[in-house]
This record gives sequence, structure tokens and C-alpha cells, in this order.
Amino acid sequence: MLGTQGWLSMDNMPICQTLELPFRQNKQSCSCIPTGTYNVIWCFTNRYGYVYSLSNVPDRFGILMHSGNYAGAIDIGLLNDTRGCILFADNVKNNGKQLQAINSHIARTRFELLLNKETFLLVIT
Repeated sequence: MLGTQGWLSMDNMPICQTLELPFRQNKQSCSCIPTGTYNVIWCFTNRYGYVYSLSNVPDRFGILMHSGNYAGAIDIGLLNDTRGCILFADNVKNNGKQLQAINSHIARTRFELLLNKETFLLVIT
């Protein structure tokens, strides 16, 4: 599997796409987030500045929602901008080796303006 694609929506209206790593038994730093409902808060990080952070993923910590280009397996030589986090995208492209988030920064900015830094529940199905 190249990665995990998804959609962020509010009130059944799509906002943007998402890109994560493939599911690897919920292992820290190398798996997508398992299905469930998660608290998401606005917080500051040294690496990304202000971002949304998931706070109650079982057996995981440090899961953020941020901009990036690729969600790939470093162990097989693929580019990777996430260690289990969620990347924003306007579109997701398959380049034959891995998935790429297109216009990630634009999608992130749009999402953050819409949510206005408010805490929310994220439902992953």
C-alpha cells in the first residue's frame, strides 16, 4: 500500500483531502491513525509553529495535522514528510512509487481559517 488517503469534511461538506502513512498496526511514527474519534486541539510546536494536534490516539503521541508533500516508507527509500501525522492536500497524486499531497500548504491554510483554531472532534472511519 502506498499510503492512506482521506477527506476532511464538516457538516458533510468536503474541505480538503488528507494523506497519511499506510496502516502498520498503529505503530508509533510509521502507521496511519486507526479508526476512531479523537480530540483535536490548536497548539504550538517548535517544528511547525501552530498546528492542530490529536490528543487521545491509543498507544501514540505527537500526532499533528500539518503541511507536507509525501507520506512514504523511509525504510524502502521513499520520501516522507510525516511520522504518523496527517498531511493536508487539495489533491493526492500517485507518482507510481508513492502518493504526493498537492497544494498542501493552501489546503492547510483554508482548513485552519475555517476552523478558526477551535478544538474539534475528528472522526476517522
